[in-house]
Parts: sequence; C-alpha cells; structure tokens
Amino acid sequence: MKSGLPWRNTTTSRLTEAVDLLAQAVKTKPEARYLEAWALNWLEPAGAVESLSQTTAVRLFMMVLGHYSEASQLTLFRQREISRFAQLLERCHLPRISIRRAA
Repeated sequence: MKSGLPWRNTTTSRLTEAVDLLAQAVKTKPEARYLEAWALNWLEPAGAVESLSQTTAVRLFMMVLGHYSEASQLTLFRQREISRFAQLLERCHLPRISIRRAA
C-alpha cells in the first residue's frame, strides 16, 4: 500500500509540485475535502512543510483560510483539522506582516 506521500524518498520539488497540483484541484472543486485528505498527511512529517517554497506555502495557507468557516461554526473534527494546519503554519517561518491601523 502506498504511503500517500508523493515526496517520500524523492526531492522536495516533488512535494511542491504535489501541493501545487492539489491547490489546482481544490480551486476546481472547492467543496471536495482534498486539503484535509492529502495536505495534512503530506506536510506533517518533520521537514516537509519547511521545504515548501514561500510562494507555495503562502498559496496553500491562504487557500486553507478560505476553506474554513468561522471557528464557532465548525464541528469539533473540523476544529482539529484547522488546528493541525495552524501548527504547520507555525513551522513554515513565513515573514510576518505588520498591519498598522490608520490614525
């Protein structure tokens, strides 16, 4: 049985390619749960999410943000999924953006 990890024993460019293809699939069929079914298992192993390019990581996490409704409206299962994505985001080391309020 395959592990479901497209990049296992291959280069990191394969993971980036897989995540990019997954993002295209999610755009095509947003109601499908591709992110939850594939991305979490691909990205949770040590070093996986950290290996994504900044562009791919930003695209992925922007898609994740748009994929979930308000936290108070999520089931416990969906809250756990978004928590797993949040843990991945923390590992990404993306540059922080400072948002200043208008005076």
